[in-house]
Amino acid sequence: MKIFKATYSYSFFQDDRFDLAASAGLFVIPIDYSIKATNLLEGHEEDSVTAPLPVIGLRGDFAITPKLFLKSNIDFFYLEYDNYEGSIIDIRMAIEYNLFKNIGFGLGFEHLQVDVEAKGDSDFPGVNFNGNILFNYSGVLLYTKIYF
Repeated sequence: MKIFKATYSYSFFQDDRFDLAASAGLFVIPIDYSIKATNLLEGHEEDSVTAPLPVIGLRGDFAITPKLFLKSNIDFFYLEYDNYEGSIIDIRMAIEYNLFKNIGFGLGFEHLQVDVEAKGDSDFPGVNFNGNILFNYSGVLLYTKIYF
């Protein structure tokens, strides 16, 4: 599973040490799946679906020192429409150190849950999916950040 995320945030409270922002974005999740049945029913089915899910969120950054930051954010989404139901929750906390003016390094933790369900036939062209996809991920992040 690949996840592409684009987010815009607007800081509604900001001072020398703290930044609190609201965000809006889009998670685009192309899903390729394959089902193989054996024993009573023999068969093999493959398909793919792209699930674009808009998210809203909240982000908070706290400057521990001028170069060391505690960063956290939560993005979420829920929608029930026609025969579809989808939700996403993305929670991230990290500590980030800006080694230079435009380069930083971070270590954090992320939990991501994506749930997409299709109930019955679809009226959307090119979408032939009936079932449920539930994806949970929790893990450690190690990253480099480059500022422009």
